[in-house]
Amino acid sequence: MLPGQGKGPQPRAGVPHRRPGAGHPPARDGLGGAPARGAAPGQLHPLRPGHGAAAGAAPPRRRLEVLIRLRDEDGSLVPPMAFIPAAERYGIMPAIDRWVITRALAYLEQQNQARGERIQLSINLSGATLNDEGFAPFVEEILKRTDVDPEQIVFEVTETSALVNLTATARLLARLKAAGVSFALDDFGSGMSSLGYLKHLPVDYLKIDGLFIRNIATDRVDCAMVEAIAKVASVMGIQTVAEFVETQDVMDLLAGIGIDFAQGYGVHVPEPLDTPSIMTYLDAS
Repeated sequence: MLPGQGKGPQPRAGVPHRRPGAGHPPARDGLGGAPARGAAPGQLHPLRPGHGAAAGAAPPRRRLEVLIRLRDEDGSLVPPMAFIPAAERYGIMPAIDRWVITRALAYLEQQNQARGERIQLSINLSGATLNDEGFAPFVEEILKRTDVDPEQIVFEVTETSALVNLTATARLLARLKAAGVSFALDDFGSGMSSLGYLKHLPVDYLKIDGLFIRNIATDRVDCAMVEAIAKVASVMGIQTVAEFVETQDVMDLLAGIGIDFAQGYGVHVPEPLDTPSIMTYLDAS
């Protein structure tokens, strides 16, 4: 989910929030040293299955989305919109993406050893990475070197990024899907021709734009659009994810529509990787 990577509702009372760019000059040197200074797949945001599995079907993998964070010199977390636009401007997002993937796979290895069940992580990719010819070989090589099942990885690409170079994106998706990883199309529905190009992208998940989810319980048009997306996705064998899920009423409505996964503050707030409550939540859900 880029550039926001972990977008959600407006910060709640008591949650510190910094104005994008405040105190963070867009200097290339500062961003270039981001991994060394504390850029990290710093938080996880769980996804909850939206409705029961079919009789006899295996339960879905427990899924979490990796949210990138940058730690400032004073130790505080910098919101994504304060550094990702500058990183894109200076052409270093592919390097940050690779670093996050390396850290995420190390985390999965650790969890694989600690848990009998193998969880699944969703990792955001920038638009620049979609056009990086060295990215697919990088992923193929790191998968060979780690004890991670490729099915544990879901790469998320935004609809906007995919449309910039549809041919290159489709080629990348096809190659890495052959290696066993999955793909999610994020912010789906934000483009005018979403359904038209969908059949050209071999994605496994559609993350429905949160603009359609926020008011779905009271807006009949939003509800109808989500129902239409869910129906098309079902016909194509694509699973759906609803973002910005804030209330139980919305969760119940989405389950009735047939949405496969729900994500948002009403499901679980993002938390640091080492927070025990993340795994407690997954064990209980």
